[in-house]
Amino acid sequence: MHKPSLLERLRAKKQSPRPALGLAWYDEANWAMVKATALDPHRFENSFAEWLAMATQTLDHLKRSGADATPVHIVAAELIAWCRACRRQNDAAARAAYVAARMRVLKKRGESLP
Repeated sequence: MHKPSLLERLRAKKQSPRPALGLAWYDEANWAMVKATALDPHRFENSFAEWLAMATQTLDHLKRSGADATPVHIVAAELIAWCRACRRQNDAAARAAYVAARMRVLKKRGESLP
C-alpha cells in the first residue's frame, strides 16, 4: 500500500475545504440592544463606531489569511429569544453559539449567508 509523501499530504490538506467562520454582525440599534442586555457589556467596545471599525478590520484580516469568514447579521430580539429558549444568558459564549447555530440553519436551508 502506498503511503502518501509529506508533500502529497500537505497538498491534500491545503485543498481541503476550510470550515466557515461566523462573525457576529450588528447594525447600530441591534448592537446597542445586545450590549444593553448582555451579562458582559464590558466585552463590547465603547461605541458602535469603535465596534464597527474592529469588526471590519477583523473580517478583513480573516479573509486575507484565507479563512472562510462570514458576517452573520444579528437581530437582538431573536438572539434574546434564543437565549431564553436555550436557558442561556446573553454572554460571549452564548452569542458565539448563536452565530454558529444561525450558520448551520442557513446552510441547511440552502440560504446564502449574509
